Amino acid sequence: YIYLEATKRGYAFQDRKILKVKRLSKGKLIPVTSGQMRYELSHLNAKLKKRSPEFYKKMKSINVPKPHPLFYTIRGGIEDWEVRDGLGPSTNALL
Repeated sequence: YIYLEATKRGYAFQDRKILKVKRLSKGKLIPVTSGQMRYELSHLNAKLKKRSPEFYKKMKSINVPKPHPLFYTIRGGIEDWEVRDGLGPSTNALL
């Protein structure tokens, strides 16, 4: 995903340095909470709204983000380690 996006934007990215992963078993995947996924999408949309309004218009209709293939979604709030808007770690509340 990173390589494809970098190439699309005209960056000189060396894809041979990126680990190629075909398919991993669930035991090797990384869990991510649904709340963290929604938070990341909200954070991305806030940046896009300012920096790339046209792309923001396409992205704002996404309500349930799909994780990268290295991750799988579990139920839960925003991760405890997340620092939001300079307020320090989250209270792990759902968005």
